[in-house]
Amino acid sequence: MPRGPEISQWKRHAIILYRFQKNMKHREISEHLNISEKAIEQLLRRTKRRARSLNLDDLQEAVVVQPRAGRDKRAEPGDKVSLTVREGVQLYEEHKPERAANHHLQQRQALGELDANIRPLGRQTVWNIRNHEEHCKQDPHEQRALTRKRELNRNELSRDNVDNRLAYCDEIERLQITTTLIICVDEKPYDFGGTPNHHVTAPQGVQSHQSVPAVKFSLEQWAAACGDDCSITRPWHSWESKDVMKISKGFKKELQEANNLARSVVDEYRRNARIKGTEEHKHLTDENNRRFNALQYHRSQGSFQGQGPLSIEKLYPYQDLVPNDDGKKMNFVFYAFIILKPLLLPYWEALQQANPTKQVVIQEDGASPHLKARELLQPDIQRLGIRFLKHPGNSPDLAPIETLQGDHQRLESVQQFIYSTRDAKRATKDAAANLLRDTWQSHEFNKRVRGRASIAIYKELIRRCRLQKGSNLMNDDVFIENE
Repeated sequence: MPRGPEISQWKRHAIILYRFQKNMKHREISEHLNISEKAIEQLLRRTKRRARSLNLDDLQEAVVVQPRAGRDKRAEPGDKVSLTVREGVQLYEEHKPERAANHHLQQRQALGELDANIRPLGRQTVWNIRNHEEHCKQDPHEQRALTRKRELNRNELSRDNVDNRLAYCDEIERLQITTTLIICVDEKPYDFGGTPNHHVTAPQGVQSHQSVPAVKFSLEQWAAACGDDCSITRPWHSWESKDVMKISKGFKKELQEANNLARSVVDEYRRNARIKGTEEHKHLTDENNRRFNALQYHRSQGSFQGQGPLSIEKLYPYQDLVPNDDGKKMNFVFYAFIILKPLLLPYWEALQQANPTKQVVIQEDGASPHLKARELLQPDIQRLGIRFLKHPGNSPDLAPIETLQGDHQRLESVQQFIYSTRDAKRATKDAAANLLRDTWQSHEFNKRVRGRASIAIYKELIRRCRLQKGSNLMNDDVFIENE
């Protein structure tokens, strides 16, 4: 059905005649002219607002307007109306933009500075004047430097955090650049359709009036990369948080098998702990000797503190891992069977086979799903001989994957899709996921990966960390050109 300003002229006149001369209802007019009731209601409301009176002749005159496609713009970039609207919105910032703009227009009309025949502007027109690039460029008061209006905000570190960061620096320093490859791993949310943030770019000293659309849907992305070898396709996966528990429940059998296998490994540890000369027996002996010496020291000080001997069962306990729906974006079952086993471990094997003379290690943060997933798949990890770096807590600045994923999110194609999204249909979500995967794995992105995630980047980050004595008040934006 035709609607709004695109209704033909003869139908406009017919609507006025049927409504005001024959007193027909909206429903009857809609059936007679094949026009939606909503369009008829809007046309009548706008016509009455434009008309000098409710006389039929005045109404018929007011209903004659140009069609949308050929109608002149209410304001051209840089003209008096455009500049007045932009000035009024900033001058009366406590009011809604539409009301502020029209109030300032009326004041200028009363002073004779603007044509008195200029009608009040609608909300969309005001939004266009405020936000379109052409209007902004022609406004002389907007030719100032832009700022993000945000400061460096880092979590406060405890003494243990600083000690762990320095220990991590020691671990990275022991890695040889020529004989080591590091796989960096992390998750990142992507919001499509808008942004949940309240920080937007604005001229210095001027409050922002940029309208930010609401988020239509969010995808969680997991991705891995190795900056020193881009010959292997980088693994990638995305999902919606609401689907995590439903997917995880489908792995009950695999979870039970993994727990049984983990129990068998613990049983082997316990058997070996009873045999002299084994690593497990030595670990048990060392732990009990440490406890005995600590107990003797406390007794000599007149204290009854200390712990008694440790049994084999307590040293090597069973740890059956059970998932719980805690409302988080990911749990360890999902991470173990959707990401770690089918994606990350094969990626490690492929890199190790392609670089047999080098050691490949994995760096990921100490999030609970990561650690529990590793416990669950410990037999596979031990069989392959995979080494995970012990990443310190509260230290995203020491993880190059953070800045690399930031670069990925700021890719022009990704940004265009994010802010052009208008719905949350399945096809739109699939297109978003395909775009994220293709851009992450593209050859064009290899340069960013080499410059952001090579072992040289890790060396530079820990150098900066040491200069700050373990503090996180350092610049972690490091990019090294690597041909």
